[in-house]
Amino acid sequence: MTWEDSWTDPVKRLIEDHEAVSEHAEMLAGAEEVIHDRDAWRRLSPLQDFFRHNIVEHFEYEENTVFKTLLSGAAAPGCVELIHRLQQEHEELGAALKRVMEMMPGDAAGGMGRKTELRLYGAARKLIDELLEHASLEDKELLPLIRSNLALFGRGK
Repeated sequence: MTWEDSWTDPVKRLIEDHEAVSEHAEMLAGAEEVIHDRDAWRRLSPLQDFFRHNIVEHFEYEENTVFKTLLSGAAAPGCVELIHRLQQEHEELGAALKRVMEMMPGDAAGGMGRKTELRLYGAARKLIDELLEHASLEDKELLPLIRSNLALFGRGK
């Protein structure tokens, strides 16, 4: 497989990742009523996996591919400030994600007190809200910047 065959459109990739955050936010929104139920934890397993893998991988992709590419190509004014802001948000969201993951039971079988369950739900809900806000910023500011600099990514103008 050549580099051309494995090329990923950064705009498409980020849009798909942001849509996945929205889908998982909906999953969490319905969990508050049953968070104490053992079956609820089983249903939340995909959310745990999403947090563990997709969010971290998404941030790594942005920082190692998108941000570096934009910064290497003397992109539009404001690019450096935007990327620094997004990197700071990644750091803050990563710390919040770590706190949420530490609160989640390892065996996804519940077994924690109601107060802990509600605290976990609140922390996870806050994290999802912050992720959605972060994705919205990227949709409004980062995606147009990528689109106008697609040539830096090996495709486009």
